[in-house]
Amino acid sequence: MLTDQTTPLEINPEYIEDAKVAIVASKYNAKHVQSMLDAAVTILKENAIEPLIYRVPGAFEIPCVVAALASSEYLDAIITLGVVIEGETEHARLVSESVTRELARIQTDNEIPIAHGVLLVRNQEQADKRCLDPEHNRGKEVANTALEMISVMSPLQEQIDEQLYQDYQEISDYLNEEIDDEA
Repeated sequence: MLTDQTTPLEINPEYIEDAKVAIVASKYNAKHVQSMLDAAVTILKENAIEPLIYRVPGAFEIPCVVAALASSEYLDAIITLGVVIEGETEHARLVSESVTRELARIQTDNEIPIAHGVLLVRNQEQADKRCLDPEHNRGKEVANTALEMISVMSPLQEQIDEQLYQDYQEISDYLNEEIDDEA
């Protein structure tokens, strides 16, 4: 979900300091996607992050690359960028729904934030406003969402790791006591 522009961002510099972020962007609807890509890269570089960038033919191909990246466990977040403009058939809606469904699945299966910036728009005017207008450029929005999610997930993962370590220690201590009692 994209960040509401009226809500202040909660980005913790401590957690994004060494963050590793990839952007998967489609080549289709090139000028719109390129504008979002430029805006996203600017936000990331302002936060000292040099993103890995992968270009794919169209929006439908984005989940394939995202799945490969998410399974690597190297990244802290993935940003996706694409523009699908509705036409006279259901094709655009079907592509957008399948991309959204797959990105959600990949995100939860791999426990990695995926900032969803694959837009489904009704017409060229909507695409221009959401991609080319600096005030409404969704590339900025998804980059900020990725940074905010890193700020949420990093401490959460630390808490989970600490709890797992404590649980392991308790089990280990218990087993050692059992062995000592039997000896």
